[in-house]
Amino acid sequence: MATYQDRLENLVQLDKEERDALQGELEEALDKADKADDVEAMEELLLGMKQIQNYNRLVDQVNAAAPADVADDAPVEQPSVDTVESVSAEVVADPVPEAPAETPEIAPDSENSVNSEAAQEIQQEQELVPMAASAVVIDNDSGEIVSDKIAPVVASIAAVPIIASGSSRMAAGSAFNDLYDLDQDFVEKIQWAHGAHGADGEPRSVVRMSATIPEERQLDLSDFNGNMKKIDAVISPKAIIASGGYCAPLPVNYDIYGVGSNVRPVRDSLPTFGATRGGIAYIQPPKLGAYTSAIALWTAANDADPTSPATKPYLQITCASQLTATTNAVTLSLVFGNLMSRAYPELVQRHNQLALVQHARFAEQSLLNQIAASSTVTTTGYVAGTARDVLRAIAQAAAAYRNRNRVPRGVMLRAIMPEWVLDAMREDIAASTHFEDLAPTDQAITAWLAVRGINITWHMDESTFATQSSSAPLIGFPTTIKWWLFAEGTFLFLDGGILDLGVVRDSALINTNDYRTFVETFEGIAMVGIESLQVTTTIGIGLAPVLPATGYTVFAP
Repeated sequence: MATYQDRLENLVQLDKEERDALQGELEEALDKADKADDVEAMEELLLGMKQIQNYNRLVDQVNAAAPADVADDAPVEQPSVDTVESVSAEVVADPVPEAPAETPEIAPDSENSVNSEAAQEIQQEQELVPMAASAVVIDNDSGEIVSDKIAPVVASIAAVPIIASGSSRMAAGSAFNDLYDLDQDFVEKIQWAHGAHGADGEPRSVVRMSATIPEERQLDLSDFNGNMKKIDAVISPKAIIASGGYCAPLPVNYDIYGVGSNVRPVRDSLPTFGATRGGIAYIQPPKLGAYTSAIALWTAANDADPTSPATKPYLQITCASQLTATTNAVTLSLVFGNLMSRAYPELVQRHNQLALVQHARFAEQSLLNQIAASSTVTTTGYVAGTARDVLRAIAQAAAAYRNRNRVPRGVMLRAIMPEWVLDAMREDIAASTHFEDLAPTDQAITAWLAVRGINITWHMDESTFATQSSSAPLIGFPTTIKWWLFAEGTFLFLDGGILDLGVVRDSALINTNDYRTFVETFEGIAMVGIESLQVTTTIGIGLAPVLPATGYTVFAP
């Protein structure tokens, strides 16, 4: 490169042919350096070629601004060395510098002056061509404007610094000095990954490259108008032709509508205990009825002559059975494309939200299935309408439960029932000719159950309503209700914790430019109580058309 440096530093002394010859020599040297893979030499040669191109462009601008009546053979003053160096060193043109308060007046007969007509033509040409940056050249010594012709649009070059991610050689955030440093860091990370620290799907960062893009070239997903202004400032002509219609791209609405909740009413109504070791072991509780044979009445007469009973009865207590309950994993995994995540994060967010809603539904149904598996199954019939039949069935089941287990009335029982039963009970009441209250509130219905000693949990996850078909009758209320009744504390919710791995990448996902999210909850049910009922109640709106054969009496109003 030293062979060409002297001529590059003295471009003002070279004519056009000499500069072209120098350009050719640099191109030949660049080809040789490319074949030899000499990156450092290639960079120096490219800078030299750029310096010649900048100088030739500057000379062309000065010649274009010369007076029209100057003779063809009249010499044109070359720009000063300082000016050439300042322009040649630029890769991207700087913003237009502020003009002095008073522009020095240039004599009309000056060899480098621009007459008013030529200046006007240049100004008109500038208005018709989109401009990216100014190439105004000011002589460093005199402060006079040498050329004020605005350069046409050129591609913006964004600086891409190569920053180290951190190693034993390079601190995180420091810039690599050369390619040798970069190669050494790669070798170190490869050796480290081949050792005990390596794992498939676990990337090891060596460098971080982030393009520095100027603000005027930054586009925003949510700012359509601002984007168009920035683009127009660079590439579009100023002429706007009127036309019919909107004549404009329609704005994009990136918002995504969504409903649904991931609340967990069944889980939240049960006492929660940690089961971090996968489950618990517990003792099966004895039942009240087992002690009947251990109790008798011993009278004075019997004491004198023991005959009935001849001996005092007793119950032999044996070791209790040990039971176990384990947690199950409820998994959720989604795969997203990297490009989609960058361009449309709102869509990714909505998928994540809706997946958690479905995860909650699946987990709640799993808990209900476990409760059902430990419950005694029974039924009640359709007699007087949904509201009355539900209240009667709950009162009937609660009374029997309290009696069997000698539970005081002040102790509340827990019932779990589908949430839609609130609507069915309300509409049954509204359809009755005996009541004028067409809108009893959810709180009022819940209070009716509380009066009967019931804490109610309204669950959201009974799959009884099918998808509504088009041009078909509206899906009605189900004709049966499945619900559960038990004493508080009968069932425990076992919480094994949540494993949230966030973003997972492996070699297969990296090859397809994807990533995966992964969430698991570990949960289960342990029945530590004595009894649970699963009741299926047949319902309807208004009085039943056919009453059950036995067990019911309906009085006429």
